[in-house]
Amino acid sequence: MQQRSIVNSITLKGVGLHSGIQTRITLKPAEPDTGINFIRKDISPEKMIPGLFNNVEHTMLATKIS
Repeated sequence: MQQRSIVNSITLKGVGLHSGIQTRITLKPAEPDTGINFIRKDISPEKMIPGLFNNVEHTMLATKIS
């Protein structure tokens, strides 16, 4: 299976659509066979959540993983 990743990191900032809170997301290149992972840096200790279908909590108005 052919894999692709971004070359450089990019950070996006803005206001959350439903929360109205200022937010930021950083996308970083991944090592081969890593998949997509989300890292919660707003909590201690940080928590990594793999972007897998069985981690989807609900999909009303947005997709929530946990």
